[in-house]
Amino acid sequence: MIQKDLQELFEYIEPSDTNLKAYSYRIHQLLVRTCIEIEANFKAILKENIYSKHENLTRTDYKIINQTHHLSDYSVKFPYWNGDKNKFVPFEGWGSSGNGKKHLLGVCGLKRLSKDYVNEYNISLPPLPEQKRIIKELDTLSEKVRQLQEIYTKQIANCDELKQSLLQKAFEGEL
Repeated sequence: MIQKDLQELFEYIEPSDTNLKAYSYRIHQLLVRTCIEIEANFKAILKENIYSKHENLTRTDYKIINQTHHLSDYSVKFPYWNGDKNKFVPFEGWGSSGNGKKHLLGVCGLKRLSKDYVNEYNISLPPLPEQKRIIKELDTLSEKVRQLQEIYTKQIANCDELKQSLLQKAFEGEL
């Protein structure tokens, strides 16, 4: 829906360097809706990953997502843009610290992290009771998956037997 609205906006305002300062109620509305959509997604990601803070989240909280989703590496390029500024990097400033890019070593396109960087990198883990709760939940889910696989395998075998039985009856003229 947002993409459709952006395309519709481009019917009235040519996507070009000269129109970057154009502003209207429709542009404002589109920007607000986009921000709300992004924020909702960020909240969902943090919630699913058991982020301890749930209220009054700020950009600092959302920047944590960059560590796993590498948002600072994404860019958007508008194919029908008049001018040089057709590429946008919406989360460009989010990767300036802590993402390890400045610590990459290597030649010929092969990159590696230095041992010092890896040894000093801080990996935050949930408290031990939370880790144990997660393991218990994963074990429970794993057992349920195993049980479902067992049921599925039996049902497949039953279907094969039924098929053979029906074919046998069909060949014998009993159907």
